[in-house]
Amino acid sequence: MQTKFNGLAYPDLEESDRRLIQDSIIHSTIIKQESPSNDNTAIYHVFERLNSSGRKLTPQEIRTAVYNGTFSEMVVRLNEDKNWRQLFGSVSARLKDQELILRFLAVRFSAEKYFRPMSEFLNKFNIKNRNIDNVKIQEYEIEFLALVKFLNNCIGPKVFRPEGVFNVSVYESIMVGLSKIKTSKGLPECKDFVKNYARLIEDEKYKQSISRATSDESVFQTRQALTAKFLDR
Repeated sequence: MQTKFNGLAYPDLEESDRRLIQDSIIHSTIIKQESPSNDNTAIYHVFERLNSSGRKLTPQEIRTAVYNGTFSEMVVRLNEDKNWRQLFGSVSARLKDQELILRFLAVRFSAEKYFRPMSEFLNKFNIKNRNIDNVKIQEYEIEFLALVKFLNNCIGPKVFRPEGVFNVSVYESIMVGLSKIKTSKGLPECKDFVKNYARLIEDEKYKQSISRATSDESVFQTRQALTAKFLDR
């Protein structure tokens, strides 16, 4: 390690060192996606394929690196919310908690465009919202924070753990279903929500939709429809 250069700026270097820097060559490769022109998912896939040595990055870690912007910054802030932390648990070192925030927003505001695989669906939503303005950020923040506060106060961490472990499909459907009710009628009374939630969790078709082929388009749609049916009573 060249400790002799610590604290020095370019003008402070010896002439020989400045000349060495000037004569050095830094190789770089510019990757440009020509088609489709409305997103840059190819950048994600190139990054993913190059990610072959050391610790393999998770999809959300790649998104954070490739699609950094106001949306990602918002997700980081939301991930620190005390109600969300109680519902999810300890901060995920691999950004799983941040991916779940992205997943809720993507399904809630773009469910009609859902397709398999889920990771690609999330990529496209992240790209579209990469540098959203403050108005949209505030809309997303208010929605997420209101829902996790209600769920934490009403049921607590077990709301996403019907069988003891965090179930992503339960999280997704409950958050989206409750958000739609909030938009049309406002948040329900806790006692009513608890009753409807219990009926949903015991429904056999719903149980199948949160445990088998959960990313399949038809299963996804069934899960959303059942959640809306049971919660909106």
